[in-house]
Amino acid sequence: MRDNQQGFSLIEILVALGLIALVITSFTASSGMFSNRQKLEESLDNIQRAIRFAQDEAALKNKIVRIRFLLDKRPQEFAVEFGPSDNFVIPKSIVEQADVETLDEQETLDKQKKDLNKKFSKVDEFQEDNFKFPEEVRVVSYGSTLFNSLINEGEISMYFYPSGEKDSAIFFIGTDEELSTLSVPSFTMDFELEFIRATEEGALEDLIEVYAEQAKKIFEEWLKG
Repeated sequence: MRDNQQGFSLIEILVALGLIALVITSFTASSGMFSNRQKLEESLDNIQRAIRFAQDEAALKNKIVRIRFLLDKRPQEFAVEFGPSDNFVIPKSIVEQADVETLDEQETLDKQKKDLNKKFSKVDEFQEDNFKFPEEVRVVSYGSTLFNSLINEGEISMYFYPSGEKDSAIFFIGTDEELSTLSVPSFTMDFELEFIRATEEGALEDLIEVYAEQAKKIFEEWLKG
């Protein structure tokens, strides 16, 4: 009896291998995107958790509390810190992140920041070590109603007061896939989150300037609102 069974042809095998490779590539890409979104959401959750904690801590201790972000560190970090009593006056040049035009003004501002930092201590009850952002996540910019331009580098601090008031702020945080915005009102915890897909492809470092331009436009609209 003749055996009518036939094996796969070379073309059929190559097509099958190509389809398998395509499926694996698609799965890997989607897994990476999911992983970055997950890390971004976890970072946003931690900022919101810190904001809630800082507001409660300010009322509980009857002291000024702040969340201090170190944007120039790699990875970036933040910590919750408590400071002086509510009658302490933070220098206006620091609160408003005043622009400096001369070397003397810069030295004066640096000294004010150094002296102010000495008056604050980390709240270990929130987290013993500074919270470190994942390498895939970057705080691109920070804005507040206290000043008219975004901060993209250096140190930033968001202040909380025993009265229940806090700095009204907006954070811009990105990955190589998307930019997120986190808006924080002065008195309530009605956070507003938005995710914006990246308009260009590339590594996070290559997208920072693109994100910064997007953040600037969004910030200007946010100030009007």
